Amino acid sequence: MNKEEYKKELLDLISDEEYAVTDNIEQAIYIIDDIKIDGWDGYYEPNAPRVLDHHTLLFDNSSWEEILTFGTVVVPESKTYISDTNNIELSNLGYSRLSLNNNHLVGFREENFSNKEQNFFSLENVKQLDKELSIKGKEQNINRSNDKER
Repeated sequence: MNKEEYKKELLDLISDEEYAVTDNIEQAIYIIDDIKIDGWDGYYEPNAPRVLDHHTLLFDNSSWEEILTFGTVVVPESKTYISDTNNIELSNLGYSRLSLNNNHLVGFREENFSNKEQNFFSLENVKQLDKELSIKGKEQNINRSNDKER
C-alpha cells in the first residue's frame, strides 16, 4: 500500500464518521500530512481514557512499517511519538521521539528504553491497557448511543 492509498482509506473512514479529526495535537494518535486522527473520537474530556486504539490504524493491506513511514504515531499516555523526524510541537509539549525501527510497534528492544518506559511498553502492560481502553471505549460508546436516543 502506498501513502496516498492509505490516506484515502483514512479519509473514507473520517467521511463515514468512523474516525474523528482534531486540531489539538495532544488528542491525536496519528498524524499524516495535515490530518490528526483524534484518539478520543471527538469526545475529549480531561482525564478521560482514549477510545480509539492505535491498532485500528492497521488495515488488512497495510503494515506498521508503512504506517510509521507515512506519518507519525502519537502515544499520549506515554508522551512519546514515533517518527523519523523531530516534531517541534510535540517536543515542546514534553513528548519524546522514538525511532521508526525501535519502538513499541516495530523492533522493540528493551535495553534502549528507561525502566519506566520498559514497564509501560511491556507486553503484559500493553495488553492490559488495550483491554482497559477497549472496555472503557465500549462503555462510552454505549453512553453516547443512549444520549442520542434521548
